[in-house]
Amino acid sequence: MRQAVTLLVVFALVPAARAAAPPPGGPEPPGPPRAIPGITAEDPHPEACVSCHRNMPEIGLDARLSTAMARWQESVDAELLAKARAAMRSGAVLTGRHPAATSALADVPAACAKCHSASSKRAPELSRLIHLVHLSPDPDNHYLSVFGGECTHCHKLDAATGEWSVPSGPEPPEPEPEARGDGR
Repeated sequence: MRQAVTLLVVFALVPAARAAAPPPGGPEPPGPPRAIPGITAEDPHPEACVSCHRNMPEIGLDARLSTAMARWQESVDAELLAKARAAMRSGAVLTGRHPAATSALADVPAACAKCHSASSKRAPELSRLIHLVHLSPDPDNHYLSVFGGECTHCHKLDAATGEWSVPSGPEPPEPEPEARGDGR
C-alpha cells in the first residue's frame, strides 16, 4: 500500500513539474539579484550624508554641506526653497535663508534633525525635505545622476536585526592638496 501511495504522489507531481517549467522559447528563469549597496554589494557610502556630500573637483561639484550652508545663509535658491516649503508643516513660514548652523556639521544628519524635527514650526522636517530633494526627477539632481539614487546610500540595514538606521558623523575635512611635483 505504501508503494502505491508513493507512486501515486510521484505521478501526480510529474505533470505539475512539467507545468512549472517554462515552455521552450518562454521566459528565462530569474537571474541573480541586482546589486544593492550594503545588502548584496559593497557599500561605497557607509557614512551616509557625509560620504556623498563632499568636494568632487573631478566632476566640478562641491557638494559639501558646509559649502551649501554658506550659500543658504545668504539665500536659498528658489527651487530648493519650494521643496523646503512643500516639506513644511502648514502655517509655518520660511524666510529663504538658513540660520548659521556650522556646529551641525559635526554630526550630520543627527544635529540637523534637532531643528528639522517633525514638530518644528521653524524648519521643514528633515526626512521629508531630504527625500524631496534627493528623489526629485530634476535633470540636475546629482543624487540620482552621480550616485544612482540608491536608498541604501543613506538607509543602512542591520542584517542581523532587520533594523534600519541612518549613520551620523562629522563632515570630513577637505583633503590637503597633493604636493606639487615641480618643487614649488
